[in-house]
Amino acid sequence: ECGVPPPTDCRMSGWSGWSTCTASCGGGSRTRSREVVQPPLSGGLACDGPILEVEECGRQQCIGTEPVDCVLGDWEDWAPCTKCGGQRKRFRHIAKHAANGGETCDAFAREETGACPEGCHHEALFCAWSLWLDWSPCTASCGAGRRARRRHLEPSASPEAMPGATGGADEELVLKYAAANEQRL
Repeated sequence: ECGVPPPTDCRMSGWSGWSTCTASCGGGSRTRSREVVQPPLSGGLACDGPILEVEECGRQQCIGTEPVDCVLGDWEDWAPCTKCGGQRKRFRHIAKHAANGGETCDAFAREETGACPEGCHHEALFCAWSLWLDWSPCTASCGAGRRARRRHLEPSASPEAMPGATGGADEELVLKYAAANEQRL
């Protein structure tokens, strides 16, 4: 079909429940996530926000050890965009987990998604005739025969190629009759 479907904005699912803690004492972590359930289409708005959160847990001091405070790592670089108008992701981790009763990190975004900075150049598309395909062989070796060639409609950014834009009815018919004046032996 010709034309562009209407824009559809990105949608994310709700958050999952928190996972089980990785430690019972000394500091651990647990995560929850959500996902993109509808990517943006036809210039719709991209999702923006965290898709994986992590928080500390099990931070009670293990017997006989010194407290260690949590330290968050920096955000990694954005992953490459997969297409114009698409989504991209980046990650960060806990550089040092709280241990033995040390200060925990608040719940934080560990993975996030954002819009790709490259925009799409959405232009209006028109229905246009393709180029004619080659003529088929003649159906007769002598006398009246018939040859055919075809073309089809395809999307185009140019209105000049629209059906009827050349000013007259299609100069060439899809079917063309030809008379063969020679008989083949």
